[in-house]
Formats: sequence, C-alpha cells, structure tokens
Amino acid sequence: MIAKLPVLQSVYDQSFNVQISDQTYTFRFRYNQTEKDSNDNGAWYCYLGLLGEDPKVKFKLVVGMDLLAPWRGYEEIPFGVLYVYDKDLTYGRPGKNNFYTDGRFPVIYADLV
Repeated sequence: MIAKLPVLQSVYDQSFNVQISDQTYTFRFRYNQTEKDSNDNGAWYCYLGLLGEDPKVKFKLVVGMDLLAPWRGYEEIPFGVLYVYDKDLTYGRPGKNNFYTDGRFPVIYADLV
C-alpha cells in the first residue's frame, strides 16, 4: 500500500484513522507555532498509535527521512515508511499553510514488503 495521508489545509490540530494491514492507527498532526525557525515558521508534529489508545510516539515532521525508522520494532507502529515530500524539491520545512494532502508538503506512507 502506498498512500497520501488525508491532511486538511488550515487545520492546525487534526486527527484521523488509517487502516494499514489488519490494524487501525490514529495519526494526529499538530502545529506548534512557538517553535520558530529562521523564517519564523513553527513546526508540525505527529502523534501516532493504535486506534483507541494513547499515542505511542511523537516526532517532528521533517523532509527527507523515514519518520518511522526509529520505532520500527514497536507493535503499535505500522511496518512501513512515512515521508514528508517537498514538491518543490528544495527540502524546505512544512509551514503553517502549505502542509496538506495536495499542498507543497504531502505526507506519504508505504508498506515495507
């Protein structure tokens, strides 16, 4: 399975469930505007865990790396890869208003098989 996650535009704290293999996971994306970079952008964070349970992990959404790699062995984390892709190919940082499914920074999940 390869899928763009359903991230909504201009919703700065959102949760949704995704079925992967035989499990359903809850993804929560939250914008933290107090954490600023040199361009005065905040940062997006992901909270991830099994449906109905507290999130197992929290991590910053950054471009260019498999965001699930550090937690590959946890049962509560899907066995796949998660990337934030920069459509402009400049490896920028997802900002407040350009991070959504059809925006500059979509989130892509793919199973490892």
